[in-house]
Amino acid sequence: MLNVDYELLAEKVKDYKKAKWLTYQELEVMLNVPRNVVLNFIHHGTKLHFETVLKTCNVLNINLSEIGILPTEMSTGEKLKYYRALRGYTIVQLSKISGLSTDIICLIENNKRRLTPANRIKLIKVLDLPSNELLDIGVTTGEMIRLARKEQGLT
Repeated sequence: MLNVDYELLAEKVKDYKKAKWLTYQELEVMLNVPRNVVLNFIHHGTKLHFETVLKTCNVLNINLSEIGILPTEMSTGEKLKYYRALRGYTIVQLSKISGLSTDIICLIENNKRRLTPANRIKLIKVLDLPSNELLDIGVTTGEMIRLARKEQGLT
């Protein structure tokens, strides 16, 4: 589980809103969330879903490390969720373009299922990621080599 500095994120959102002269309505449209989510987060400290944190950071150009998230601390599922949100895909959209079911994607994002090498390759291609980006901790060097070779069309 990641330790997000929600107070710092709320301050950054407030600062961004103020600097860009945005209304709450404009901010909710940018983040594609209901107005009460933004208001409750900024004024009452209500926690955001991880995907909303990622979307907020992406839209407002906030580096994840600024709010306490380091990529090395992310699980494979969190990385998948991050890159999916970064590319602007919903789970349904990612399912359609990757050929994986929405159920499989949800299970992987929630760390309830590991990525198979074949599914890893599909997601890496669709999300345009380096071949080692979605590797689980403890993946063998042999699997990394096979993945890189397959990505380059050598197998």
